[in-house]
Amino acid sequence: MADDRQTPRVLIEHPNSLARLDLSEELRAAGYEVVTCAGPARRRGEPCPLLEGRPCSLVEDADVVVNALAADRARIYVGQRVTAPETTVLLLASEAAFRDLASILEGVEHAPTTTGGQELVALIDALRSTRRPEIDQDDSRT
Repeated sequence: MADDRQTPRVLIEHPNSLARLDLSEELRAAGYEVVTCAGPARRRGEPCPLLEGRPCSLVEDADVVVNALAADRARIYVGQRVTAPETTVLLLASEAAFRDLASILEGVEHAPTTTGGQELVALIDALRSTRRPEIDQDDSRT
C-alpha cells in the first residue's frame, strides 16, 4: 500500500466518464477508495506525466490500477511499471489487444473490456489476495 491508510485504493483509468462513474460506484460500495483518470487525451492543460517519463502520483498512490485506455496504452503501461512496479495493474482489453501488447505486459493482469460491476470487484479482491498479501483485507473492508 502506498501509505498507512486502511482502505485499499483503486485507480480507474477510463476515457468514458459514465464508465468511470459506474466502476467507481461499484468499487466504493465494496469498500474501496477510488480515484479516476480520463487518460492523456482528456487532461486539461497539462501533459500526462507517464507519457513524458515522469512519475504519476495517481499511480504511485494506488494499490490496483484498472487500465481501460486504448490510446497510448503501451506507453502508459510502461510508465506505470517504472513509476510503481509493485502496483497491480489490471488491463481491460480485448484478447487481440492484449496479445498485441504481450511483449511489454509482463506481470499485468487481463480481463475483457466488458468486465464491470461485481465481476470487477471479485477480480480485484482476488488479485489483492494473491499479489498484495501485506494488505490485511479483514481489517480494511467489512
